[in-house]
Amino acid sequence: MKNDFCEALKTNDRRRLQELADSVLGCLDLQECQQLNFKKIEIWISSNNCVASVSASPYLLDTDPPVKEFILNLRDGSVRTLGLRLSPSKWEIIIK
Repeated sequence: MKNDFCEALKTNDRRRLQELADSVLGCLDLQECQQLNFKKIEIWISSNNCVASVSASPYLLDTDPPVKEFILNLRDGSVRTLGLRLSPSKWEIIIK
């Protein structure tokens, strides 16, 4: 499963990445503290073998719905940004 995340990220497979993210996002309690949920997502992202480090932006982008960004420093030296769209009913991962 961890290689699936890396492969989906590498090939820009948005559908597969969302499927993988849904397995994690579906376990979150959206009524719980947002910062705690963001930390859980950060831990999940960093658990993938292609990710050297991950950091969450300190703020939400002022969009409708708001978006939280995660900056991924990958082991191959590249940098990717994942957005987390915070819709009231469902959170979704977006590749930027």
